[in-house]
Amino acid sequence: MEIQVVITSIITYLVLLNSSLTFRLKFLQNIIVTIILALNMVIVGNEIGSLFVIPMFVMISLYIVYIKREDWFWNVFLILFSYTLLVIIDNFIHFVWNILGLNMSIHWPLYMIIAYPIFWKVCSFISKNVVRIKNKEILNLSSKMIALIGSDLIVCMLIFVIQIMTTEQKGYLTQILMIDIVVYIAYFMLTAIMIYTIIKESEMNAKITLKQNSYDNLQEYMSQIEELYQNLRVFRHDFANIMVSMSAYIEENNISGLKDYYDKHILPISHLLNKEKDVLARLHNLDIIELKGLLSVKINYALALGIKIEVEIVEKVEKINMDSIDLVRIIGVLLDNAIEASQDCKTPFINVSIIKMNQDVTFIVKNSYIKQNIDYSKLGSLGVTSKGERRGIGLYNIRSIINEYDNVIMDTEYTEDYFTQVLEVYGSN
Repeated sequence: MEIQVVITSIITYLVLLNSSLTFRLKFLQNIIVTIILALNMVIVGNEIGSLFVIPMFVMISLYIVYIKREDWFWNVFLILFSYTLLVIIDNFIHFVWNILGLNMSIHWPLYMIIAYPIFWKVCSFISKNVVRIKNKEILNLSSKMIALIGSDLIVCMLIFVIQIMTTEQKGYLTQILMIDIVVYIAYFMLTAIMIYTIIKESEMNAKITLKQNSYDNLQEYMSQIEELYQNLRVFRHDFANIMVSMSAYIEENNISGLKDYYDKHILPISHLLNKEKDVLARLHNLDIIELKGLLSVKINYALALGIKIEVEIVEKVEKINMDSIDLVRIIGVLLDNAIEASQDCKTPFINVSIIKMNQDVTFIVKNSYIKQNIDYSKLGSLGVTSKGERRGIGLYNIRSIINEYDNVIMDTEYTEDYFTQVLEVYGSN
């Protein structure tokens, strides 16, 4: 290969990788990628020509998976998808070059000045939107769907490589470039439509699952109300008998026996009724059914674990300027984190407050915790967690959801004993 071709190709693929991946390559990682690219072009490229792209992308993909295992599928997907776009853009620029009568061997610096900003903008746009879609919805892509998307992209890439080899043999003639562009766009559109359909179907399934979870939470809440009602009926039915049994102790002036009877038989029933009544009463002012069901389940779960929990909803909350599915996802993660963190404390404690001011609603989740040696100000960044290696994706997803709203912000406060998350949803943007 000519030196200018090697240099141009290396810079092109570095631009593609750094603009399309879900993360930014560090300096040393860029050096390693450059070495992989150069070796493939100089050694493999001289033997098999344009087919060097195949082993090159295999090696690059394996290296990307090695340094970033969490999003391996999305990064490999973005590499292949961006490559297909790069080929289309490259052929279009060659087409324009031919019309203008420019020589690529002579004017390749001009090609770099024009092409690379376009590559960067297009790849960055795709990467940003793919990451947004990935984080906005819970995309539980099955292994079959992943295999289908991957195989389709590989086939598309192979077709592009074969087409490139054919064009190189025949020469970059204007007519051939026109045919190439049409073929590339056709295959690219078919691939894009198929991937879009799969992702939208996954999004729909995720929403159905979330709605089903909300419905299950609501059913749990209704069963708690029914259980409380049944207990009240039983208590009312037995009330007369209880009074009669107590009167016998009073007539005999047996105060110690009355106290013992009260402690063993009356007080436990009273505590049971008060506990069930208190859980439901706390949510009386919350009229958002999905959220009420979620809070009911989480409160009872925390109480069952022996966690002291306080819930404060002073004013009636009927509407929140946020999608209910996103809201339930966020509050669910915050409560799960609070329950998990407080369990490790000697005196586990959680306070949940919902404060309404005009059209604005503020959610506060405060819990006891054991402070660890991490930077709590960076919680919510990918890979930063108090839960151990490669866990804690919940807060990162919360940040990604919030980034989709102009009227929602979240703040983190912490002291030696308490960790607090404050979610503010404004009535207008």
